[in-house]
Amino acid sequence: MPGCDRIRALAGGARDPLSVAGHATWRDRWVSWGSVAALGAGVAVGQWLHGNGGSADGWAAAGDLILIRPLMLVVMPLVLVSVIAGVTSIGSPSRLGLLGGASLIFYLATMILACTLGASLVTILDPGAGVAPDVARDLLADGTTALSSNPSLAPRIQSGEAEGLSGAWLNILRQVVPGNPFAEMANGRPLGIIGFALLVGAALAVACDRVPAARIARDTINGIYEALLVAVRWIITLLPIGAFCLVVATVTRTGLTEFSGPIAKYMGVVALGLLIHAFILLPLVARLGGVAHPWAFMHRCRAALGTAFVTSSSSATLPVTLETSVEAGASRRATNFVCPLGATVNMDGTALYEAVAVVFLFQFMGIELGMQELVVVVITATLAAIGAAGIPSAGLVTMVLVIGAVNTSLADPAKALPLGAIGLILGVDRILDMLRTSVNVWGDLVGARLLTPLAPDEPPGDANQATTGAAAA
Repeated sequence: MPGCDRIRALAGGARDPLSVAGHATWRDRWVSWGSVAALGAGVAVGQWLHGNGGSADGWAAAGDLILIRPLMLVVMPLVLVSVIAGVTSIGSPSRLGLLGGASLIFYLATMILACTLGASLVTILDPGAGVAPDVARDLLADGTTALSSNPSLAPRIQSGEAEGLSGAWLNILRQVVPGNPFAEMANGRPLGIIGFALLVGAALAVACDRVPAARIARDTINGIYEALLVAVRWIITLLPIGAFCLVVATVTRTGLTEFSGPIAKYMGVVALGLLIHAFILLPLVARLGGVAHPWAFMHRCRAALGTAFVTSSSSATLPVTLETSVEAGASRRATNFVCPLGATVNMDGTALYEAVAVVFLFQFMGIELGMQELVVVVITATLAAIGAAGIPSAGLVTMVLVIGAVNTSLADPAKALPLGAIGLILGVDRILDMLRTSVNVWGDLVGARLLTPLAPDEPPGDANQATTGAAAA
């Protein structure tokens, strides 16, 4: 459609294949290099403000208004129309079931791989060893105080402890089958929207073969989807400015002096695990699955990975993920199914982080975990990460479930780890949250590219012929 082509051109070449082949537009260069410069400048300004008693509130509010809120403005409508568009384009229920089953297998396999890697690294490197018992008790008291005084985390952690792992999974199932999809959209819960969209998309795909008006509805949804992607392209332009504000706020709150002693070792183990998983394991999985150049694919996905890093939110990054995935080489059909679902349940970075954090806290308190307890950590961290909402610091909340499971498996109940120990890592969580969210989103992108052969896009000529034939029928 000529009108859509003109809008895409104004949006900065959102469909220009040259930007994927290496001839970046000015907008691509601004987002890529501007974001890198924003991160460096943000760290420098934030550390200066931290050392001089500056406030992070204004910078956090600016980053929220410039980047996070515009992304959240389009994320729920985009989830709804993208999943409906993806399901209707797949059409056949058998193909949809094949893609859904393969997606779930990929999610679980990579999350278990991430958990196993994290548990192995933290056991081998032992970052929590060597802390004197009296020092550990004093730091535990400080951490408990910090956690209880946090007005946003404390109630959520208490709720997670009361629900347990079975309660968390029951909550997930209730979200999959929502009583009111509009309430789910208003409350920012994408899983309910995905469940509703899967139902509507499957019904619309069947109706398109029988009712001409259904084809009009399908084309309208596709048009809305394209319009939302244009809006996403505009919002991405603000990424360097929003990234600078959010990084300044984060470093102003924590400062770089927090990164010392056992906490620094713990952060190093988490970062090492995330880097290995992102740069070695996931590309290896992609390569074994037939993706020719996984690291080149990662480079083309840099806008989504950078957005995930500064927002610490898979859900807020989803609009950028959907746009970037297709531009980088994944099919639209696979992307529209795999990425929205993955933003809710595929949490490789969170699973690895929880495995490392829980084992580290037990080490810090002088409690050695055997093979049985480590297996419990891997299994429960995988299951708990699936229930982590795609919002900042959700990993801290679901960590309660993992600690509770490990405490139950201990032979000596007196060695149970108090939940207040989570406060020990509270101060550095935001930095690690940025890293693990990037890995979460990278896992979704790899899944979309890997599963593209199961749901390839139709060539433009074939799609037009199919539409013309359907209309004639």
